[in-house]
Amino acid sequence: MTNQYMSNLYRDLLSNSPQTVTIDIPADMGTGQISQIVTRQGAVVSDWKMNYFSDVNVQGVNSEEYIQLLFCFNDGVSWNIAGNRQSASIQKGESCIYRGHGKMEYLCYSKESEFLFKNIKIPLSYFYKILNDYFEDSEIDAYAKKVLTGISKVSITPYMEHIFAELKDFAQYRGGLGYLFLESKIFELLSVYMSEVLEFNIRNCSVHP
Repeated sequence: MTNQYMSNLYRDLLSNSPQTVTIDIPADMGTGQISQIVTRQGAVVSDWKMNYFSDVNVQGVNSEEYIQLLFCFNDGVSWNIAGNRQSASIQKGESCIYRGHGKMEYLCYSKESEFLFKNIKIPLSYFYKILNDYFEDSEIDAYAKKVLTGISKVSITPYMEHIFAELKDFAQYRGGLGYLFLESKIFELLSVYMSEVLEFNIRNCSVHP
């Protein structure tokens, strides 16, 4: 009976650990893969490594229910938003944070480019909970205004790269510990990122009153 109990426990630990879902780029289109993990809080952590043989056009609706953190580690891209004359872009060494707008986005991946992105999608409800749990009203207003309106860009720092490098270690933990580790790294990255965004805003204000 003990053995059966331990077998069931071990099975549950394995099945309830964070699972990485990986999709390979079709061989006739290019090389690379896209992988993602979903945390218990509904945050989505994904890696995009792609190189296409010819230009690839994609489109999709960017959900209003998420905060997006996008990190570009190699060739950059630009995208157009339906009903908006301006295009958005991100280049190597840059990152951006913005709320999904619920509109269609159109993006072209240029052929024979080495794309390497990391993306974290945080549910809007979870983001507000974090703000309310840890910040005063004045801070909440400042962060919400900066993050929820427009796109804020900052350079990828060595510390951000360090957090991403550590984030891969979640696979060493079984069961709920894996999820706890993932959430802690997302918290850490969000803390560093929001600090950079606010500091960048303060520096800009001091230079351009």
